[in-house]
Amino acid sequence: VCCGHWLPTSIGNFMTEPVDGILNSARAQKIRQSVTDGTYKYCNHLDCGAMAQDTLPTRDQLSQHRTRNAVAKGDWWLDGVDEIMFAFDQTCNLSCPSCRTHRIVEKVSDSIEKVRAVDEKLLPLLPTLRVLNINPAGELFASKPSRKLLELINDDRCPDLVLDIISNGPLFSEEEWNKFPGIHGKVRSVRISIDAARKETFEKLRRLGKYDVFVDNMRFLSR
Repeated sequence: VCCGHWLPTSIGNFMTEPVDGILNSARAQKIRQSVTDGTYKYCNHLDCGAMAQDTLPTRDQLSQHRTRNAVAKGDWWLDGVDEIMFAFDQTCNLSCPSCRTHRIVEKVSDSIEKVRAVDEKLLPLLPTLRVLNINPAGELFASKPSRKLLELINDDRCPDLVLDIISNGPLFSEEEWNKFPGIHGKVRSVRISIDAARKETFEKLRRLGKYDVFVDNMRFLSR
C-alpha cells in the first residue's frame, strides 16, 4: 500500500499484529481489489500525483508478474513484500518549522518496543526485500529503530537489497557511516534536506543544526 497521505486507510498495527496478518488483512486485500478493479475507492484522489496527472498504468501496461497474476485470477494474497518505506519513528535531532513546531524524541520505552519489533518482525522479510526507503518520518541516525534496522543489513542476509536514504545531514558523519558496514555498497540514493545555503539562514531554519558540521558531513558524503 502507499504512504498514508495518499492512502489514508490503515491495514494493521505493526507493533501488535503479525506481519502476515497485516499484509493479508481483509482491508489490505480490499485495497488491492480496488486498485485492480479501477475504483481506487480507498485512495486520496485529490492528493495522489499519479491520479492527478493520469499516469496510473492500465492493465495492459502492468509489468510485475505478481500484479498481472492478481488481476487475472482475482487473488490479492501476498506472501511477502519487495519494497518497504520505513517511516516508523518521528525522532529527530532538529525541529525545522517546515516539518514540526518542536523537537520530537520518542520515549525510551517506545523506542525499546520498536527496536524489538524491528528485530522480530522485519528480520524475516530482509532476505527477499529489494528496496528499503528510510526514514522520511524523522532522522535516520537519531532513531533507535532505524539504527537497529541498519545493523541487521548485510550481503549475506539480504543480497539483493538497495537503500534509498533520507537524512537532514548533521548526524551523517563518516564516524556514523562506519558504524554500519553492512550497508556500504548497498546505497542507491541519498536525499539530504537543507532549506538554506548560508550559515545564518541554515541555523535559523534548521533549528539545533550547526552549519559547519553539516558542511563537513556533506564533503564526506560527496566522496
